[in-house]
Parts: sequence; structure tokens; C-alpha cells
Amino acid sequence: MPDSKMPDAPDSAEPNAAQLSGADLARLLEQNKTLADARGVSQDTCEALYAQAFAALQKKDYENAFYLFSFLVLHRHDTDAYWQGLGHAQAGLGNYAAAAMTLLVPYERKPGAELALELAKNFTQCGLHELAQHYADEAETRAQKRKDKKLAGRARLLRERLQEAAS
Repeated sequence: MPDSKMPDAPDSAEPNAAQLSGADLARLLEQNKTLADARGVSQDTCEALYAQAFAALQKKDYENAFYLFSFLVLHRHDTDAYWQGLGHAQAGLGNYAAAAMTLLVPYERKPGAELALELAKNFTQCGLHELAQHYADEAETRAQKRKDKKLAGRARLLRERLQEAAS
């Protein structure tokens, strides 16, 4: 359990998370709302929790970061930075398969070279070399398109290592 206290939801006319039915959740999503909206968790609260979660990642306190980012993803499923933080925390805890699946959420919304490389690394760690190869290729291509030689080189190195391991 993390040291950070999770915020309590204020009383409101909307049902809290424990009272939400599947129909309630579907209605929220149709209205482009989040669980944070239903529970009254403010954007300021989410930003404060994000700052704590990011600081935990930087200190390599992956367990605390995992709990904080999990809360954020649950309440603000539409924020890619929260998904990325959760994926990094999962990888830090050694759960590379979960990290890869988590990082796919923001990657599918907005593909980028950095995320593709993170996916390739996580798929490599959990032994899914074909997927790792695919995302290493994606990372290299995207990095080359934006003329990021350093990132393209890191992706190429990973791709070459994967090819060597496969032969």
C-alpha cells in the first residue's frame, strides 16, 4: 500500500464508484466523462497525484508509483501520460508483459518513436521477440522520419540484437 493517501470522493448527486452500474459507466463514457467526473475527483487532485507518482518513478519507488498511476488511470482513462507512467512502473516492478499491454493504450491513440521503443523493450523482456522486432522497426522508422538520429540508433541496435538472437 502506498504512503500517499488517496483522495476521498465528495458527496454528490452522482453515484460513487461502488454504486455505479454497468449502465452508469456506459452512460459516462457516452458523455465523454470519466470516473473522476462521477466521483468528483478534480483535475487539480489528479495533477497533484501525478506529481507524486512521477516523483516516485524518478526515485525508482515503483510500487508507490504503480498504485498512484493505477488510481489515475482508473479515474482518468483518457490521459496518456497516466498510462505511460503506469507502464513504466510495471516495467520497474519486472512485469514486462503488463507494461507492454499498458503502453499499447497511449501508443494506439498517438503512435510515436519513444513509445514504440519502450514497447519493443518490454516485449523483448517477456520473450515476445516478433512483437519486439515489429515495434523496434516502428521506432526506427518514426525516429528517422523526424530526423532523431540518437533514437533511431537505439532502435536499430535493439532490432539488430533481436535479429542476432533469432538466428
